[in-house]
Amino acid sequence: ASSCLTCAAIAWGGKVQIPVPGAATSATLHTLAAAVCGMFLGPVDASIGAALHAAAWTREHCSVPSIPGGVGCGCGSGADDDGGGGGGDDDGDRFALLGYVLGMIPCAYVAGSAVGSS
Repeated sequence: ASSCLTCAAIAWGGKVQIPVPGAATSATLHTLAAAVCGMFLGPVDASIGAALHAAAWTREHCSVPSIPGGVGCGCGSGADDDGGGGGGDDDGDRFALLGYVLGMIPCAYVAGSAVGSS
């Protein structure tokens, strides 16, 4: 149950967008959510939840259109991730975001381990 809480918290943190003047993207609360869950739920449960979030995100944003449920970033599905309707390097954006989303797993583990060791 706590892993599901972590997954939901990280997903919610992605919905909160804070505009940063002069930056191409907005800041989100993904990392804060992963770190706080790691500190309160422990490194293992929080890491599992972050992995669940990464799997769900990958399935939603990086699936190969011709293979139901297939995974592979940079697939050229033609989806516009930024919701802007304009062009752009969406496949490159997805690949960069995948690294960020996968980074939530060690973030949760390290934050939970740091609190547990004190």
